[in-house]
Amino acid sequence: MNTYKNFFFISLLTMLSSSTESMKRVHANTIENDQMNLPLIPSKKEESLHPYDTYLKNTYFTFIPFELNNYIAQFVLGNTLHSTTELSRVLTRHRYAVESVAFSPNGTTVLTCSLDRTARLWDIKTGKELYVFKGHTAGVNSVAFSPDGDIVLTGSSDTTARLWDIKTGQQLHLLEGHSQRVTSVAFSPDGKIILTMSSDQARLWNLEGNLITILQGHTGIITSIVWSSDGKKVLTGSVDTTNTARLWDVTTGQKLQALEGHTAYITSVAFSPKGTSVLTGSGDKTARLWDVKTGQQLHLLEGHTQAVSSVAYSPDGATVFTRSYDRTARLWEVEKGKQLHLLDGHEDSVDLGAFGPDGKTVFTGSDDGTARLWDVATGQQLHLLDGHTACINSVAFSPDGTIVLTGADDNTACLWHVAPSKEVQQWVTTAMNPLEAWLINKASQARENHALFDIFENSFEHTIFMSMPSYVQDYSEKWYYKSNIEQSSSVFSYAYKMQALRTKLLIVQATIQKELSIPSGEDTTYLRASLLDSFTKLLKLQATVHDLTSKNSSECTSTSSNSSDTSDENSSQLSEEDDEVDVYDSEETSSSENSYQF
Repeated sequence: MNTYKNFFFISLLTMLSSSTESMKRVHANTIENDQMNLPLIPSKKEESLHPYDTYLKNTYFTFIPFELNNYIAQFVLGNTLHSTTELSRVLTRHRYAVESVAFSPNGTTVLTCSLDRTARLWDIKTGKELYVFKGHTAGVNSVAFSPDGDIVLTGSSDTTARLWDIKTGQQLHLLEGHSQRVTSVAFSPDGKIILTMSSDQARLWNLEGNLITILQGHTGIITSIVWSSDGKKVLTGSVDTTNTARLWDVTTGQKLQALEGHTAYITSVAFSPKGTSVLTGSGDKTARLWDVKTGQQLHLLEGHTQAVSSVAYSPDGATVFTRSYDRTARLWEVEKGKQLHLLDGHEDSVDLGAFGPDGKTVFTGSDDGTARLWDVATGQQLHLLDGHTACINSVAFSPDGTIVLTGADDNTACLWHVAPSKEVQQWVTTAMNPLEAWLINKASQARENHALFDIFENSFEHTIFMSMPSYVQDYSEKWYYKSNIEQSSSVFSYAYKMQALRTKLLIVQATIQKELSIPSGEDTTYLRASLLDSFTKLLKLQATVHDLTSKNSSECTSTSSNSSDTSDENSSQLSEEDDEVDVYDSEETSSSENSYQF
């Protein structure tokens, strides 16, 4: 941590130092600036600026390696892009509660099923309903895509499961044999075997609808079932008298292990990605990690104050995720069984959740009618999704992790955009510099405060914005920039405000040169907040310097007598226009040592 902190502060000091040096070269004389006030989102012109060859690039970023620049940029950006969650579409054709949802393997379509006895296929881009799968005589509880995306599987309270052709919407096979309602269905990882679960038993079928074997042995209701990643084993949880979870051999249908230790019923089970361990959640308020080969308990995860409702592994298997009726979710380290973060914020039971495909975010759904997106590294809530009006029953991430699908008791399913495209994410991790990260953060903060974020042609922000790839600009425009409906109060709007700001700039420059107060402490969140604040203050000043040096360089060679006259005029202008330049109020002109602390 100390190494990273030193990198950040050395880089920050380098930028501050070069900024003050550039300020010294700006003469006190300034004339009116003829800068044009343009619409909020600049048009993409052929004569795009090239900031890597500009004064700004040479000032800030030639002193440290690009890899470190990019690392600092990622630190500055944090999870800003993941906090751009927004409701994209509401799928509204179901007449009763939506019980289960699923994404197609290619991420272009989604499945929903409902107590209205139907399952429906939807196009993500248009929100258009493509097919209605009709045939069940009771509510449909579970849906799944085959790994190749060609077949749909449904399970119903009419005690049957059905296979459907996704191209025609026609039923392929009827799977009969359960004596209780079918609550869960799934394809094996290779797509060759079908798994169906009812409260009394689990069954394995081939793609022709023929029964392969029945997994029998639990003495109570089966509550949860899951495949191993290699498709050779199945794990079940139950409300039986011994409170056990059981491992089964798919080929023989025989029990491999009985996992005993919970003191109440099993609510949820999960396989690790490598298949070497399993996770169980229980009504005894605990979750437990088990070794697959020996059946021995590895760790007891204690902390929840009510029953654990569901559990899951992260994609890399290093972290597990538990949800509970105590209104919280928790993240745990697998290796030591240690709690990492408490995810607290829901107002009712947290029944379900999922890891994003990259493992960096988790999603929770609750009986309070909301879903929430959380950062795995910090445990901080990134976004609250409050589009539903009743409890959420199912959640699924798109294969690329950019969209989340939720289904709820309000008869709707919702599509939420939760992350930028892979193209944008790659740019963030390979090409973004700290100025670009700062710009996105600034835009995001404006958006969160329901404020306009103005970019004016040839301004400092415009220079940065035009340096970004077109796909990043498109993404930024979509999520951050609002239309400029009213006349902005930005200091770049009028020339006389630039003059007034020039006088204040000189005062602030003196404050910066007088003393730099560097923040201390090991807390990453505090470090990032301090760095962001420093960037904002520094670049707010540098924006003016850049504008003045590029637009009025000829005036900077004026005589000292003219400089004095202009300074007096600027000071007078400042007092007259002080109320209008509201982003720099009179308190900021104080020469106090606390005026601009970094």
